[in-house]
Amino acid sequence: MNRPSSGRGRRLTAALALVLLAAGIGYTALRPSGKPTRAAIIVGAHAANFTAADTTIGPLQDQRIFYPTTLPASFIGSAGDRLPAGVTAVISYKTASINVVSFVRSIPADRPVIMIFHAEPEHSYGARGATFVAQFESQSNLIRSVHRANVRIAMAAEAYEYVDGRDGVSGSYLPPAGYVDTYLLDYYEPVPTAKGIAKNRKFQAWYRLVKNRGKPLGFAEYGLSSNGTAAGNARRVATLKADNAWISAHGPFAIWSYWWQDPATTTGKDNWQFTDPGAIAEWHAIEDAHG
Repeated sequence: MNRPSSGRGRRLTAALALVLLAAGIGYTALRPSGKPTRAAIIVGAHAANFTAADTTIGPLQDQRIFYPTTLPASFIGSAGDRLPAGVTAVISYKTASINVVSFVRSIPADRPVIMIFHAEPEHSYGARGATFVAQFESQSNLIRSVHRANVRIAMAAEAYEYVDGRDGVSGSYLPPAGYVDTYLLDYYEPVPTAKGIAKNRKFQAWYRLVKNRGKPLGFAEYGLSSNGTAAGNARRVATLKADNAWISAHGPFAIWSYWWQDPATTTGKDNWQFTDPGAIAEWHAIEDAHG
């Protein structure tokens, strides 16, 4: 059940915290005790229907928005502009340079935004990591030229590419820290093990490459599947608990955004969109217990 009385405050506090952390001021600036107590500053989801997701597993603090090619000329009137106040718009685009300046310039000062140029580049560029990094640096410079304090820049890697000699293993896709406000990962477990990221080779290989770069980390996409059985749902809940514990011990992460959307045809194990009471309760606990 959603808790609208507290949702707006949590969203605005989390949005401010992300700006402070990315600017280097630090998460503890918002904690009188000096102790960070939440696993991730922004806890949200990507969903085809934000309102339905917000009602079911919210209050959500971000929404991922995809532009498979070019950005619109203006943020005003776009999907991100229609989100509730305080919700961070995490915006991915692939066509370099076109409309980037006008789009960023039109973002209102009170809307927190994370810009991602070409998420999961390892999948598209193959062994050409240097080509991607050069393009990313150009886009980072372009976005920063607008001087919007509420707009942050992220690189979103693909976890699959960080083991077994695949294209991400060398770290060649990771832009220098000077061009990035936060390093993010798209991470999925088709068959959750209940051990979570602490024991996942893909996640840990990526984490070793980014953990000492002086930038906050996070999940741009995070999904745990289930076969729909009671046992499968229980493994998903156990994995959520395990990952919350690991991130709490190693974070805080800047963002933890769940992929609350199934494929157009859901078969077998690919039901990322949890609707069972146990997973909903655990996600609420991740949002609320440390907030």
